[in-house]
Amino acid sequence: MKRLGPVVLILATLIITRATAQEKLTVKVVLDPPTLYAGDRLTVTAQTTPGASCTMTIRFRAGAWTAPSRTADESGKAIWTPSTAQRNPQQAEVSVDCTLNSQKGSGSAQLTIR
Repeated sequence: MKRLGPVVLILATLIITRATAQEKLTVKVVLDPPTLYAGDRLTVTAQTTPGASCTMTIRFRAGAWTAPSRTADESGKAIWTPSTAQRNPQQAEVSVDCTLNSQKGSGSAQLTIR
């Protein structure tokens, strides 16, 4: 049994390190275009881990709008194309929250409406 001691310790260390390193997903949010006019079509792309379930929210001054969840494709992209009906020039925050098993992550970007 003494011969297995170091092997068991190494395996336990690898398992703990792997679990700790995977607790958080990376989520990068890209807006195209980052500045638009009321009624324009916006493309929101979240880059994350393939298979993650992601929800996108736009927070305007008057309130928030949440889009239906999307699953990140095999390249790790989840894409939404909302229309912005806001008529008042303003800044809005676009955030994406993703989960995959016990891992979670979020990202955001600033949108300018003119």
